[in-house]
Amino acid sequence: MFFRSIPVIACLAAGLWTGAALAQYPTKAIRFIVPLPSGSAGDLIGREYAAGLSRILGQPVVVDNKPGAGGNIGAELAKNAPRDGYTMFLGSSGSHASNPALYPSLPYDPVRDFTPISKVYEAPMILAASPKFSGATVAEVIARAKANPGGLNVAVGSSTARVVLQAFTDSAGIVVTQVPYKGSAEALKDVIGNQVDLLLDTVVATLGSVKGGQIKAIAVSAPKRMSLLPNVPTFAENGVVNDVTPWAGSFVPAGTPRDMVAILSEASQKLASEPAYQARISAMGAEATSSSSDELGRFVPTQINAWGALVRKLGIKP
Repeated sequence: MFFRSIPVIACLAAGLWTGAALAQYPTKAIRFIVPLPSGSAGDLIGREYAAGLSRILGQPVVVDNKPGAGGNIGAELAKNAPRDGYTMFLGSSGSHASNPALYPSLPYDPVRDFTPISKVYEAPMILAASPKFSGATVAEVIARAKANPGGLNVAVGSSTARVVLQAFTDSAGIVVTQVPYKGSAEALKDVIGNQVDLLLDTVVATLGSVKGGQIKAIAVSAPKRMSLLPNVPTFAENGVVNDVTPWAGSFVPAGTPRDMVAILSEASQKLASEPAYQARISAMGAEATSSSSDELGRFVPTQINAWGALVRKLGIKP
């Protein structure tokens, strides 16, 4: 079991907890709010992360899916949860970067209302086509879009996907119709069923369908070709600028005792250093990452600025 004794005097001075309550944190299950549907990219990696933390901490870390409103529903629930170390939240470049610019009345502040734990992963995006789509290259997609502006439908299952798609279309000089979904699973289902022409989502959420031949991979947003998909070119190879990288990290409600934050952060960093865990995340199409609480705390404001500038520049609306 991975735990650390927490100084009793400091906790009593804070007026929040007794020494007995903090002696061997955690002493019970931790709720891990994932603001995406089951089967989505964030959910799949979130479950691997939760399972790893459960093993290291010696207590269950239980995923609680709360999808909707681009992650805002889950974020608000996490913000209002007890500050006792037993609620964590999977924040991302959606909830903690682009959403402040996308939603004028955001029900939470990604900096003020949360304390960072650690980065969890980075996930390249993939542009893929439905089985009946007549085209399998970026050049063909661009040509069709230019011939019929707004005629191509592209499924997006998150606010992050919407930003990355808009960055792609802006760089390519084309107009497409975004079709928003509550999550990756629903978007993928309609593309496989030929209800929508194209899909932009994470490699994590689409890898099985690509390898199974259910959808046609066109390009990835990674800086170089991925070992899992060596025959799929990058956007850059096709002259398209796409330099925004989706990411996720773990957070707790602001006001959670710092000693608990330190334990969770250390456990997260320990997990990310394990080769077996890294391999499992890589096999899903993402990269396991980690950071200290302070590092993630410095990172989030830079991402709010970067993603927010892109949202405003491209005029994306929720």
